[in-house]
Amino acid sequence: TSGLSAGFTLDFGTGGVVNFSSPPSLSWTGGTSNTWPNVDNWGGCGSPTCATSAVINSGPLNQPVISANEQVNDVTIGPGGTLTILPGVTLQICGNYTNSGNLNADPTSTIEFIGTGNQTINGNVTVASRFSNLLINKPSGSVIMNTNVEVGSNFTTQNGTSVFNCNGFNLSVARNFNNFNGTSTFQSPAGSRLTFNGNSPQTFTNIGSLLTLNHVTMNQTVNSSVTLGPGAFNNMVLG
Repeated sequence: TSGLSAGFTLDFGTGGVVNFSSPPSLSWTGGTSNTWPNVDNWGGCGSPTCATSAVINSGPLNQPVISANEQVNDVTIGPGGTLTILPGVTLQICGNYTNSGNLNADPTSTIEFIGTGNQTINGNVTVASRFSNLLINKPSGSVIMNTNVEVGSNFTTQNGTSVFNCNGFNLSVARNFNNFNGTSTFQSPAGSRLTFNGNSPQTFTNIGSLLTLNHVTMNQTVNSSVTLGPGAFNNMVLG
């Protein structure tokens, strides 16, 4: 009878087996604490993995804190939601990143994109919600900016299959820029801009082949410098 919550029996028979798997997406509930891997903080259905996405909304009093290296598929921070990443911690993302809330990333933390296909960066990734270190470490596909991105420390494309596409947006780097192989791993189509906005000396390092950039802006907050690295391909070419 509709509305009753007691007086029922489930009979699985003598050999009944109940099979279940983690859902493709989990919403943060903060049921017991702010600890990211605690399954009770995700409704008891597991915790995020490279195959499981995470949604963080504003409702729970306990907002998630990542205190050790973790993996996740998509990350979606909803309006009013907050994700905190503690010192020295790396969050590996296998899918897309979208922030409509708040990211509190310690200056020594790292966001690492490791997925096999195309991945996107969306929403607010500037000022207080900027990435600290951004590492592109992919076996295939590209990381595509769908918004302006600020990196508070270092930007790195790790190898020849780690492709980053500015997609007409502005990438701001406050420390060092490290690109593995010219335009093969760093793509700067029309309208794209690379901005150096640090408050201490910065370096530009590019190896493998020539890198042609669309626009470059020097917008450092104090009198400082950007030093071109050694080697044949470290000229900063605009075109």
